[in-house]
Amino acid sequence: MQDRTFTRRDMALLATTAAAVAAAAATPAAAAEQPRMTEALKHLNDALDELRRGSPDKGGFRDRAITDLEKAIRDVEDGIRYFDTH
Repeated sequence: MQDRTFTRRDMALLATTAAAVAAAAATPAAAAEQPRMTEALKHLNDALDELRRGSPDKGGFRDRAITDLEKAIRDVEDGIRYFDTH
């Protein structure tokens, strides 16, 4: 598998996506089984796996994106749990 170089634009897109998903976690529009939240969680985890496989020298942006994705994943999981209990 070839190592992919992430640009600042890639990192910004990942951070923006993570923020949007986290914001979506707080909305009550999810269906009972929450297929969109589940799918978003899968995509976030896939992105996190890809970043972790990447080379480490990205001026700190890769590490920051990993941290942001980890938080977004926790937020989506918290949103799913919240919806399931309310």
